[in-house]
Order: sequence, then C-alpha cells, then structure tokens
Amino acid sequence: MFPNFYIDNREYKDDMLDCEAVDNFMFNRKFIFLGQGRHRRTYLSPNKRYVLKFARYKEYIGMNRFEHAVYKLYFNRPDDTNSGCYYAPCHLIDGHMLMMRAMTEIYGRTNGCDSARRILGGENAPYGEEAMKELDLPNWLEQCFHDSAQVGKLPNGKFVLYDYA
Repeated sequence: MFPNFYIDNREYKDDMLDCEAVDNFMFNRKFIFLGQGRHRRTYLSPNKRYVLKFARYKEYIGMNRFEHAVYKLYFNRPDDTNSGCYYAPCHLIDGHMLMMRAMTEIYGRTNGCDSARRILGGENAPYGEEAMKELDLPNWLEQCFHDSAQVGKLPNGKFVLYDYA
C-alpha cells in the first residue's frame, strides 16, 4: 500500500508551488530532490522505490491527474491505441501529487531522443524493427522513441512509458 502523504493545498501560493515549503517537508522525511522540469518537481523516496511529483503551477496539476487516469485505465495492460505501450505504475495523492514507481533506467527526452537505442545498442545502433529485435526491446518502444516520449525500466525489467502528459 502507498504511504498516506498530505500537503495542504496552501502550498500553492498565487497558483505557484511554494518550492521552499515542499523542499522542507520532503527533506524532513528524507526524500531526495531529483530535479525539476517546466511543469513538475520530483523527489525520490528514502527507500528509492518511488518518486513524488509536484506540479510547479496549479494549472499543471492536471498533468498528474491525466497520467494517473491513463495508468488506471490500462493498469498493467498494453494500450492498443498507442502502439501497445505500457504505462508506469502511479497513484494520485490528495488529488494533486503523483506517486510513481521509480525507474532503474530511463531513456527518451531525459537524455535526448533515441538515447535508449544508443545506450543499449551503441552509437551506431540500427533503427527500426530489426534494431528492436536485436536489442531485445518491445516493438512499441520504437514508436515511443520517435514520439520523443520518456521510457523507463522498472526493477522487474519491464519497460514503461512515463511523463507522457
């Protein structure tokens, strides 16, 4: 079961996340700040098993809700409307924080488009279906790499899509 975190929505001052207040809350609980993008700040849990994502602006809370809704819809099943991809396990807390399973490896926009192909197959890695077979990767990853999506590998070795909102 997921831990029961609660941060009062007053953390969003003037529709912007109060980063100092959230940092203090998280650091006091031994979370590690991983970084922030345009839309969210991310923290790694003390046991390194999951991350918490906070929308930087109130208008971006919908991104967390969307990722949760999509995962809930497919729940460990392939999405046949999106090349058969799988989504990262996640849980929405208090309607605005996204708790997601931590990845053991990450690929995609995080390291530049098509980085997984290069990391797993070398700088001269071939493209296309043959490359996916050669690298023993699921075929749906090929389309995700072309779409610049972020892909991660779970501790059980399964590839999943994340940060797709």
